[in-house]
Amino acid sequence: MNFMNKKNMNMAVGLLSLLVLLWLVMYFIPSIFVNLFDTTLGNFLLLVFVVLAGMRDMTMGVGLAVVLLVLYRFSRMSTMYMFEGNTTMVSAAKKEEKK
Repeated sequence: MNFMNKKNMNMAVGLLSLLVLLWLVMYFIPSIFVNLFDTTLGNFLLLVFVVLAGMRDMTMGVGLAVVLLVLYRFSRMSTMYMFEGNTTMVSAAKKEEKK
């Protein structure tokens, strides 16, 4: 079976282009993804997007759900560690003021 045929090459180029575009948006406008994962409306829109993708192609819907779940968990971890770091820095500053 030949994996480097014309159809697969077009799909690979399209996927690579989509990933580069997604990376550029995430790099230049990160607040879009923060709003998607931190608000109820954003979570609802992501769920609707996954359901619509799953209606078209089940494997694409499952893959998209896994990718969004990983991104959601990473966004939660980054805010959790940032919050802990800030509270640690604040408590350290308060200790310094007491001295």
